[in-house]
Amino acid sequence: MRFYLILLFFFACALNTFAEDYAKIFTKGYQFYLRGDYPSAIEMFKQIPKSQHQLYEQSLFYLGSIYAYQGDKKAFEILKEAVVSTLDISMRRTAFNAFARYCIANKKYKEIVDVSAIYPTHIKQQEDNINAWIGWQDSENSFYIAQASFCLGDKKYSKLIIDAILQKDFNDVNSIGVDMFIDSWLSGDDFTKDLDLSVLEKNIKTQTPAGLARLSILQKKPILQSQKDISFFAQIILAEQDAKLIDKKLLEEQIYKNRNVPFAWQGALVLGKIYFNQKNYDKAILCAKDCIKLSSPEIMSSWQGIMLLADCYRMQKKYQLALEEYKKIYMNKRSRGEPVAESMYKSGLCYFEQGQWADAHAYFQRVFVVFFRYEYWGSRAYYYDAQCLYSLKQRRDANATLLEYFRRAKDRNSKIYKEAKKYYDQI
Repeated sequence: MRFYLILLFFFACALNTFAEDYAKIFTKGYQFYLRGDYPSAIEMFKQIPKSQHQLYEQSLFYLGSIYAYQGDKKAFEILKEAVVSTLDISMRRTAFNAFARYCIANKKYKEIVDVSAIYPTHIKQQEDNINAWIGWQDSENSFYIAQASFCLGDKKYSKLIIDAILQKDFNDVNSIGVDMFIDSWLSGDDFTKDLDLSVLEKNIKTQTPAGLARLSILQKKPILQSQKDISFFAQIILAEQDAKLIDKKLLEEQIYKNRNVPFAWQGALVLGKIYFNQKNYDKAILCAKDCIKLSSPEIMSSWQGIMLLADCYRMQKKYQLALEEYKKIYMNKRSRGEPVAESMYKSGLCYFEQGQWADAHAYFQRVFVVFFRYEYWGSRAYYYDAQCLYSLKQRRDANATLLEYFRRAKDRNSKIYKEAKKYYDQI
């Protein structure tokens, strides 16, 4: 009997040692994840076995999140397993959030509704208990289910959820779901564009600074409430309205706290622009990198962060680094419209500021030939291209370039037009 007790003791010690080892492996994986070293993070998380229930569930979430960010189709099954298998309610909400975001991005709307059915007091079964369901689920995940239902054609069900979110949480400063709705509405999404503000104002009593700020956003009015009393999304809008009103440290804290919400990248971007305008380029670079990491890998989602990063490098005269970032925008086959014009023009500026006139000319010419419909960039491309040509001792071509600009210009009161006129008179 004593022998078996000793054996059981050593077996328990071994299990405890294994648990401690797996905890260290998970911690290493999480540190790699935070640093953006995803290959190393994947290697660590894959070592956690199912027997380590809590660590395994968290590992599934981080693995799925990494694969989703990389566009790997394995993300779907891994995140789905993280939702279905976890026993912890908080972890299930977090996993469902990542799963829903992946499905929305890949138009897997039915899968969101199907997986959401594992939650109790489901709306279709118990519509009179919708507020209890929203409260148990949380407003952010409820928003995703409403969005998926709308895309599947069930507009009544979708509206039922949205109305409940707005009724219950409009005044709640921490409600991400309400902020997501407002962000969607500002973007003109079909899902939310039918909002009737008069009905909203009638049915919802805005009793808190957070509620009043949200109503101001919907009414497209300035936010008058203090930054510390309003929601994360409202702080982003306030920063866009008047950066002087922003406590940068407080906004940084909100970005860190809400890194997984869909508009977190906007917070990093607007904070980066504040630092950029204050000529604190090192801080702006950190924000730009954060913005890129938080946004979708698709270029039409991430280009603003890339552009800010490149602008910072250019202002620091790190021209090669800047050119590499601008190139990521204009050379991407999915890039469209003004971001291409802007990145090509700024690439020309990199060469212009180094006195490499021929290289700068090639970029500027491409901008005003192909993208003059974006006159802000096209007009500047004409102006600086004329200077390149003059520096290359091609005075006649420089004059012709400016005359062509004067003929095409629609805005003849702009500062750049007047400067071009003045330069033309000089040469």
